[in-house]
Order: sequence, then structure tokens, then C-alpha cells
Amino acid sequence: METQRLVLRPWKETDAEALYELARDPQIGPSAGWRPHVSKANSLKVLREVLIKPGEYAIIEKTTGAIIGSIGVIPSQRSIIGGLQEEDLTIGFWIGRDRWDQGFATEAAGAVLNEAFSDSKISNVWASSFEGNHRSERVQQKLGMEYKFSEFIVHPLLHEACMINVSCISREKYQQKTDN
Repeated sequence: METQRLVLRPWKETDAEALYELARDPQIGPSAGWRPHVSKANSLKVLREVLIKPGEYAIIEKTTGAIIGSIGVIPSQRSIIGGLQEEDLTIGFWIGRDRWDQGFATEAAGAVLNEAFSDSKISNVWASSFEGNHRSERVQQKLGMEYKFSEFIVHPLLHEACMINVSCISREKYQQKTDN
């Protein structure tokens, strides 16, 4: 997938060094739901077990060719959000700190939403953010996602209880937004 400033492509094992450079930042992982990476080997393990899967993409800045973040959609069955329908997806994303507040997450997520809703079976795309993650919430709002509820969960990667805020955009709302 391509946007004006980005290329979204599947992750590869050879991305381990670039992933480590971004994912070791202690301000990135915890706000996105994972612990900061501690080594290139740790990043390679995450690539193999989590990121090298259908629907997961490295976000690459066209002008530099650098990986600047990650975005993906997962089926409802693998979501941390409870009560989703089978035909729903969950979107997740993060951007390296040196690229924050430049619109990259919104641009990448817009492309992924467009791709997701090109599948006529998809009814809703959901997102969650930890309470206080205002950057993520702002991106979700720009995408047309609306706050639906908050819930406490025991996070599967962090193994601790936390509050998440959940938002959603339906196929109908997405089509209205893109038609305007």
C-alpha cells in the first residue's frame, strides 16, 4: 500500500535492527501495549511471533526509506476488545517518537481503513487506547472513529490490569466520511 508520504509493506526478518531502534524507546511500547525491546534478538522474536503475519505492516517514510512505525489489523477473535462480531476488525498502530505529531499515523491508518472496508464482509473497525494516550485517541477521531466505551482488561502482553478506551467506525460512517 502507498500513500502520499508512506509505503506500507509486510514486515521481514531483516527489519529486526530498524524495529529494535524504534521499539526500545520506553515511551513507545507501554503506550502501545508492549514492553520496550531489549535487544535486536528480542525484536527478531517479535517479528517472527507477532509482526510477520497477514494484515501487519511496517510504515516506511518514502523520502528517507526508513521504517518509522507499525500498523496492522487483526480479526475480532484475536482482539483484546471483548464482544466484537466475527466480521469486525481491530486496528493498531504506533509511530517512532521522532515522527510524532506529523500526521503519519493518521495517513497510514487511513490507507489501512480503506483497504479493510474494501472487503464487503467487514462491518466495523475498532481501536483501543490506554487511558491517557491522547495521541492515539486524536488519530482515531481524525479517522472518524467514535468513542464507544471504556473497560478494564488484563493485558495479554503486559500481564497487568489496565483501562482501555474503545472507539469504532462502521462501514456506513466510513462511506459517509469518504463520500464528503
